[in-house]
Order: sequence, then structure tokens, then C-alpha cells
Amino acid sequence: MTVALGLWLLVDASSQLRRRWEVLPTALLGVATSLWAGGEFLIVHAQEPGEAVLGRRLLYLGTSVLPIAWAYTAAEAARPRWFRHARWLAACVALPQAVLYALLYTDAHAWFVHLTQKPARFGPLFPIHVALGWCLIAVGAVYFVRAATRMGKAHPLRIATISIGTALPFLGNLLYLATGGVERHPDPTPLLLGLGILAIRFAVIDSGLTAFLPIARSDVVEQLHTGVILADLEGAVVDANPAAVHMLGDDDLLNADLDALVARLRVDAGHAIEVEVLPVSSASGPAGRCAVLNDRTEAQRTEQQLQQAQKLEAVGYLTAGIAHEINNPLAYLNANLGSLEELLLGLDDAAVQRALGAKYEPLAAEAPELVTEMRDGLDRISRLVERLGRFARGSSSDTLSGPVDLCAVAERAGALAGVGLPCGAIRTRLESARPVQANEDALVQIATNLLVNAVQASGASPDIEVEVRPDADGVALIVHDRGPGIPEDVLPNVFDPFFTTKRPGEGTGLGLSLSFDLARRYGGTLRATPRPGGGTSFTLWLPASADASA
Repeated sequence: MTVALGLWLLVDASSQLRRRWEVLPTALLGVATSLWAGGEFLIVHAQEPGEAVLGRRLLYLGTSVLPIAWAYTAAEAARPRWFRHARWLAACVALPQAVLYALLYTDAHAWFVHLTQKPARFGPLFPIHVALGWCLIAVGAVYFVRAATRMGKAHPLRIATISIGTALPFLGNLLYLATGGVERHPDPTPLLLGLGILAIRFAVIDSGLTAFLPIARSDVVEQLHTGVILADLEGAVVDANPAAVHMLGDDDLLNADLDALVARLRVDAGHAIEVEVLPVSSASGPAGRCAVLNDRTEAQRTEQQLQQAQKLEAVGYLTAGIAHEINNPLAYLNANLGSLEELLLGLDDAAVQRALGAKYEPLAAEAPELVTEMRDGLDRISRLVERLGRFARGSSSDTLSGPVDLCAVAERAGALAGVGLPCGAIRTRLESARPVQANEDALVQIATNLLVNAVQASGASPDIEVEVRPDADGVALIVHDRGPGIPEDVLPNVFDPFFTTKRPGEGTGLGLSLSFDLARRYGGTLRATPRPGGGTSFTLWLPASADASA
């Protein structure tokens, strides 16, 4: 019966699905109980000295291991401060018992026990072995009581069960030794210990202290993408599923402080983790706390993309409205400039200029040239407004509108990006090249994005060059700047959506990403490389049109 009870304890402990070795002490309780009872059985029924030797070695292996496993299991339940941070101290407790048990193989003078004599003849070290064992069992009982008290489960019946579960095998063993029944009849202590362990298991362990989840539910939790962290009532982590380990980036969460982990997740700027801390209860009352973690980083990124798309749509409508509003005063200016031009042309007469006097004569001489410059400026504004309107209307970049000359694209983009810049801030170096098959407005958008970024990176003194030249089987449009450059570790990310090195509020991080996608749509590439001497070069390469000649 005792062996069966010990094996049941072993199977029961093994059935608790755990990923750590802390289940070992509970399993050893069943093994040690079975060894003790099995050794007693062999000694009582031994017919030869060898059988008695084997029986004593099994018996005292059980009596050596059982108190250690008992105390360790109780410490796992109570989790005193020293146990959380210095579990290696528990190994020191096992050393005396290990040394005493080693005498069964090395002691020729029977300092512990005579291996073959029947009835047993004990040496002077035997009482030490017994005392050490019962001291460990007493310490374990105290920790079990502390565990029940800490959990708010100090019901009189539970405390009485723990006390009886500890005292019964102790009193049984004491009575067995006092009546001189040593190795004459089977020792009832293993059976009483098994019953005591069983009682404590239901009084403390099954009340929610060490086993939180049955196997089926634990399997599901292990496979969830939602992180789950379990902690005892003191906040020490006792388990975590793989998703939680991945979110925290820490493989060793055992005994970590749950509140500290939650605080760390909430201030993590690189990830958006939703954390909910819930109480864990068993049938007997509170058993601990549980933190549920949901990684919303990707969902938040998608929301930001949608928000940026809505902003871009609003910008498009706003641009169309601005272009319309600018067209009205442009019409007035053009009409009035025509009338003013007729008047100023009359000032070209030398006699009229002399009549104006020395003060106005130089201005009258320059009047035709001023009118020409004004006309050029208005034409430039008109072209810009027209391009803004086309951009706002969203000329489909999916429609290939025919061969496009990248030199013309570079000139249009330079005119757009050069508004307000000093003369010569954007220089062009254009070589004759074959046209490419793409949408011209889309290519102007790409080139403009590159030039605007170059202007912003250059600071107060832009030094930008736009180059167009044949390249392999295609044509390359290259924008060179002399800004601070892009660090090597940042280069692989510059085309990622919403990635930007600009300060908050100065950029959306979408310009290069959209340009990269447009270039790829037309079979081309867009890449960034450091520029010798400082700065960056962005190269847009597109395949040359197959049906066009150079």
C-alpha cells in the first residue's frame, strides 16, 4: 500500500505540466516514500546477506532523500526571501545526509549501521541521521503553515490537517523506535508519511499555491500569442508562457517581480504592449496574480498608416483648393500686367524719359526688362499651380502614359523644389539618355521628394546637384547633397514607412517609402549611398523604354 501511495504521488506530480525542474522535489517525495517502504520490505523478508544490504541501502536512500524533498517542496510553497534569491543554499542542507548515506558504501566500521547484521546494529552517527531528517520535516511543516497563512487560507481545519500530516509520521516513527521494533516488523512511518503528504497536498498545494492550471488549459496558454505571466501573492513570477517571454525579451523570468515587469512594459517606447493584471483565485480563495499582455505594436502602426493616409488625402484636397484660389489672383495679375505693359512700353521713348527727370529716367529705361521679369515670374507661378493641381487630382501612377524624358523630369522637379532658394542652390548635370516608360507626374513626385529631402538636410546653405545619365540598360536620376549624411546603421531603414530622422513635426516618414514603391512599380530601384566627402546620394534607376531610340 505504501509503495502504491508513493507511486501515485510520483504520477500525480508528473501530471502537473511544468517547464521547470521545480516539480522534481514533489516527485521525489513519492520516490523516497516508495524506497523507504521497499527497503523495509526487503529487510524483513531477506534470506541472504546481499538482500539485507540492498534493503538497507534502499531504506536509507529513502530516509535521506525524503526529508530534503519535503523541506524543498514546503519552501517552494512558502517562498521565503532567501529561497527566491539563493536556492543554492538548499543544496547545502542535503550535504550532511549525502555524506551519511555514502557511509553505507565506504564505512567498514559501521559508524552508521551494520549492513548485514539482523536485527540492525546502529553506530553513533545513526541518531544524527534521524535528527537531521526530522528537523528538515519540522522546518517543512512550518513553511507549509506559513504558506497557508500567507495565502489567507489559515482555516483551523487546514492548519490542523497540516499539523496532523506532520506529527503523525513523527510520532509513529518515535513509537516504532521506542518499542524496539527496528527492522523486526515493517516500519509504519513511510505509510504515515505518504498519508501526511497526501493530506498536505490537498490542504495547501491543491488549494492553488503550486498548481495553477490543468494540462489542457496549460497547453492552450502555451500556444497563445497573448502573453500570460503568473505570480504568487507576493508578486514573484512562478510561470510565463512563450509569448510573454518573447515580449519581455528575457528567458529567465522565474522569481522576477511582476510589478517591475509590468512597469517596464508600460514605458517601453519601442513597443505598444497592453497590460492587464488580474487576480487568480482557486476554490479556496486568492492564489496569486496574472498579467495578460497584448502586443499592439503592429496594430498601432497600421492605425498610424491609416491616419497618415487620411492626412495625405486632406492635403490633396487642400492643395487643389489652394491652386484654385491662386489661379484667380493670377488671372487679375496677368490682365493688369497686360495693360501696364502697354503703358510702360510708352516710356521707351527717349523724349518721355527726359521729361520724367533724372529721378525717374533710369526706372523708365529698365521698365521693359522689369515687365519681362514679371511676366516670367507669373508664368512660373502658373506652371507651379498647374503641377500642384495635377498632383492634387492624383494622375494615376498606375497608367503608363508613355515614354518620359528623365531630363525633363529633373528640370520640373528642380523648379518645384527650388522655390525660395538662392540661385544655383540646385544645379543640374543632364546627359542625353533614352526615355523610360512610366507616368511623368509620378516620376516628378519621386524627384521632388528627393530634392526636398536634400534641401532640408542641407540646412541654410544648400549645395545640391541633380544628375541624369545612362546607366546599364536604363537611365539613372541621381540627387547629390552635402548634408550631414545618413549613418550606416540607419541606411537599411530609410525606405521603411514612417521611418524618419527628422525631429517630431518636421516629417511623416512617408516620402521615401512612397517614392520607393513608385520606382518599384515601374520596374526600377531607389537606393541611398553615402557620398564621398560628406552627404548622401539617392539614385533612381529605371529601365529604358524598349521601343524608343536614344
